[in-house]
Amino acid sequence: MKRSMLLLLTSLLVACANSGVPSSGTNVPSPQTPNAPSQSTRLGQIEVTFMVDPSGKVSASSRPVSLSSLSLTGISGIRLVTPSLSQSTFTVGSRSAGTAVRYISATFEIDNTGSTPLSNVSLVAAATPTTSAGTAVKNLLRFDGTPVPGAETLARQVMPTQSVYYDGTRPQTIEETADFQVYDPADLSAFVVPSGETLLPYGFVAHNGNSRTLAAGGAGRVTVAVKVPLSATASDDPFSFSLVFEAVTDSTTRVTEGLEEQGSEDHAAVHARAQRFGATDVTVLPGSSYALDTTFPVCSVPLNAPGSGTDAFLVNDSVTGVTLDPNRKLLTRNANTRIPAAVTYASGKASSLFLNMSTTGAALSSVSGFVKGLSSGTGTVKTAACGVNSADLAVRVIGRPTIGVGSNYSVVIRPDGTLSAWGTDNNGIISTLPGGTFEGVYSGTFHALAVNTGGSVLGWGYNAYGQTTVPAGLSAPLSLSAGYLHSLALNADGTVVGWGDNSSAQTTVPAGLSGVAAISAANNVSYAVKTDGTVVAWGTPYTYTDGSSDAVPAGLNDVTAVSNGVFHHTALKADGTLVGWGNTDNGLGSIPALTNVVAVTETDTAAFALKADGTVVGWGSDTAPGSPLEVPAGLTDVVAVSAAHLANHVLALKSDGTLVTWGQNLPGSTLDIPAGLTAQLP
Repeated sequence: MKRSMLLLLTSLLVACANSGVPSSGTNVPSPQTPNAPSQSTRLGQIEVTFMVDPSGKVSASSRPVSLSSLSLTGISGIRLVTPSLSQSTFTVGSRSAGTAVRYISATFEIDNTGSTPLSNVSLVAAATPTTSAGTAVKNLLRFDGTPVPGAETLARQVMPTQSVYYDGTRPQTIEETADFQVYDPADLSAFVVPSGETLLPYGFVAHNGNSRTLAAGGAGRVTVAVKVPLSATASDDPFSFSLVFEAVTDSTTRVTEGLEEQGSEDHAAVHARAQRFGATDVTVLPGSSYALDTTFPVCSVPLNAPGSGTDAFLVNDSVTGVTLDPNRKLLTRNANTRIPAAVTYASGKASSLFLNMSTTGAALSSVSGFVKGLSSGTGTVKTAACGVNSADLAVRVIGRPTIGVGSNYSVVIRPDGTLSAWGTDNNGIISTLPGGTFEGVYSGTFHALAVNTGGSVLGWGYNAYGQTTVPAGLSAPLSLSAGYLHSLALNADGTVVGWGDNSSAQTTVPAGLSGVAAISAANNVSYAVKTDGTVVAWGTPYTYTDGSSDAVPAGLNDVTAVSNGVFHHTALKADGTLVGWGNTDNGLGSIPALTNVVAVTETDTAAFALKADGTVVGWGSDTAPGSPLEVPAGLTDVVAVSAAHLANHVLALKSDGTLVTWGQNLPGSTLDIPAGLTAQLP
C-alpha cells in the first residue's frame, strides 16, 4: 500500500570533510555565489564512515561522494556537519559461538542552509556501483587497511537499527536519537536515480527537538545506527566501513518500531515517539503486536539490490492471512473506531494490529486508520497487510437512538416512525406523546426529547424548568441529551445549546466552545466530547465524601461518548475501553476491564456496556446474580440499551427489532413491554 512519495531534495548537500573543517557545533558557512542556478539540482550521495579501533573507541565522519556535474558553488541546501556530535558502541554475544555483534551509532548535526523549511529530511540507503554486494556498505577494512575476510558476505549482514544502549540484559532504544525508518519499497519506486544506483527501503530521518521540520537557516540532528557481526578473531573485525545515502524529503511523517523494541514493554515509548512527531502511523515489522496507533506493516526489507548475488534482508516474511475481529458488528455514529486485525505470517508469527481500513456503503467512511459511522445503516469494512486483503466485515452503524427509559417510563420509535410509550404517566410523559414520525428519541429522568423526520425538535413531560421548551430556531441537531432537569443540543456546526434548569450553570455553555462531537446532560453538570477526543465540562461539579468528583479526570483523551448516572459518569474511548469518575457508591466505580464497547448507559445503582458483538455487560450493586438489574442470561444480538437516573428498569433493542426489559417490579408491572411492540433500528 503506497502511502507517499519521498522527494529527492532539489538542493545541494554539503558534507564538510575532516581536513580543515571546524568541529560540530560550529557554524560552517556555505560558500556564496552571486548567481546560483535557478533549475532544480539533484543531490549527490553522502557517505558516512565509522571507525572502531582495537580498544573499542569509535569515531564517525561524513563526506560528499558525488555531486553530479556540480561543484561546491554555494547552492543553498543541506549540510551534514562532520565529525559527528557523538558516537557510541557496545558488543553483545559470543565470538566463540559466532553470535558476537557490535552495535554502533553516530549523531550528526544537519543544517538547512536554504531559505525554505524542510520536513522529514531523511538519509535513505543507496546501493551504487562502488558499494559492496549490492548493499549500501563499502570499504570494510581491517585495522591494517586490508579488506576484511569475506567482505561481501559481511556487507550483507550489516543491519540498520534504532539507536540503542545495552542495559545489561538487552539493547534498549535511546528515544532522543531513535531516527531509524523503514519504507515500503513502493515509497521509493518513483525515484529517478543515476544508472546503477538502487535505493534500499531503510534510512534515518532528521529531527529538531520534537519537530521533524528544519527551519530555514536552522539545524537539527540525525543518528545513523547499525549492527555488525564480529569475527571469531578480533583482528579480522572491520576497523572501518562506510554507508552511502541519498538525502530526501518525505511527505509523510512516520516512525518505525525497530526489531529491538517489539516487546510489549516498549510499546509506550514507541507511542510517545509517534505522538512527539505527529506521525500518521507506525511502521511495524513481522512479529510486532503494537496496537497503540494505526500501523503500517512492512514484510520485507531487502538490504541489497536485486540481482546482486545472494539476497540479504533485515526481515523477509509474507502475510498468509488477515482477519478483522468478527465480533465487531456495531459501530457508533459520528465516532472514530479502530477495528483490530489478526495478521498471520508465513514464518508462523502472528500479530494483532490496527491497520488502515477501506469501507463500502454510504453509512461508513475511513479516516487515518479509523472507521467512522456517518449515518444509520450497514456497510462493510476491509483491510490489508503486505498486499493481502481481509474478507469483508459486515457492520451496522448505530445512529440516533430509537429507544429510551426514564423514571418509570419507556419510549420507543416504532418501525413506522411513530412514538410509543408505556409505564407511569407522570407529568404527561405518556399521555402527551407527540404525533408524527420521528428519527430519534432522547429520554431524560422526567422528560423526553425527539427529532422528527423533518428535523424539528419536540419535548414533553416535566417542564417546571423549561427543559422541554425547545429554543427557537433549533433544527436538525446532530444529537440531543435529556438530563435530570435540563437539556442539550449539538448543532451541525459543532456548537452546543443548553436550556432548562441552570441553578448550577449546567446550561451555560462555555463561550467559544466548538468542534463538539457528542454531548451528555447529567444532573448539575454537562459534558461535551470534542472531535479531538477531549472532554469539556461545565456546571458545578460536586466533590463527594470519598474524594471523588464530577470534574473530568486529568489527561482523559480519545473519548467518543460520555454516559451519566446521577453522580457517576463513564467515558467510552475510541479503543472500546471505559473510564469512570464521580461518586463510586453502589459499585459504579468498579468498571470491568472491557474492550470492544460501543455504547454505555447507567442508572444510580448500575451501569451497562453494549459490546460490538451484541452482548451486554452490567456492573454495580444491583447487577449481581439475583439482583433486580442483573442482565438476562443469554441476551445477544443487542443493538441498543437504555437506562437512566431514577429508572428502576433497563430496555434493550435487538437486531430483529424486538425489545427486552428487566428490572424492579418486573414482570407484571406497567413497565412490561406491550404485546407485539417492536422498535425501529437505530
